Amino acid sequence: MRGEVTGKKPIDLRTYDYYRCINTAGGNLAAAQKTYTQNVHNGYAVLTNNCLTKALSIFRSYSPALTSAYLPSGMYKAPNYYFTTSLNKARGWERARTY
Repeated sequence: MRGEVTGKKPIDLRTYDYYRCINTAGGNLAAAQKTYTQNVHNGYAVLTNNCLTKALSIFRSYSPALTSAYLPSGMYKAPNYYFTTSLNKARGWERARTY
């Protein structure tokens, strides 16, 4: 839970405070689920195969219209940088909104 204490130091559980939306022409749920299943078993590399790159591959499977112009590569980028900087430069994304 947020603020849980183990030993002497509280655990910092960051949450998502903002979100963005983009319209897509359609979606293929089965393709996204297949990509998710593959990603669960394909390892982890902090700069090139991480939670951000895996999420992007699932989004691209869901909608092939999300090319690199709309969904830039997440390799070598921290998730917060990607959200605030890369998506600001990408086409079609709404501004970040709070919940």
